[in-house]
Amino acid sequence: MRLSLSIAFALAVLLSSCNMDPKKEESPAYFDVKTVENRLKNHLEKLQPAVEQYVAIGQKVEKVKIEGPSVNWENQFKLLDDIDLNKPVLEGLYKVDSLGQSLRYELLTEDTKASVISLEVKDRDGMNSLVAYLRGETLVHKANRKISLKWKDDQLISYEVHGLTKVVMQDTVTYTVEIKPLW
Repeated sequence: MRLSLSIAFALAVLLSSCNMDPKKEESPAYFDVKTVENRLKNHLEKLQPAVEQYVAIGQKVEKVKIEGPSVNWENQFKLLDDIDLNKPVLEGLYKVDSLGQSLRYELLTEDTKASVISLEVKDRDGMNSLVAYLRGETLVHKANRKISLKWKDDQLISYEVHGLTKVVMQDTVTYTVEIKPLW
């Protein structure tokens, strides 16, 4: 009897400490870049359009057409992971301005190590655009990038990365990568 009472008490304590409420979905604090990235990537992987890719590194320029099945969208969109402001460590670090059909996120203080300085998202007549300015700095390396993305519905219009990188004791290198699906 005493053992049964102990087991019942322990079970009651365990059950009362459990959260029985269904888990509520929280909406992201900032614009959800990851959802946009996944929708665009899924659409592109499904339809596999050929793309025109322009790459400029310093003075070297190359423009190529890549057939759809050869494009690795996971790799192409890797930089978009860097502009996900909804990481818990970034909560509260950005000022949010809503300007009509535009959202702008600005880093509150330059002292923080957050890589995204600003992010602007616009929706005009169904055409969406996203522009992010990023920085990265270590003791031996400095990088600044501007990432631009344009899309309508789930269809990518263009994706561009403009950057500058500097390694200690080496020249500064500027680069541009532009990708446009050939719908």
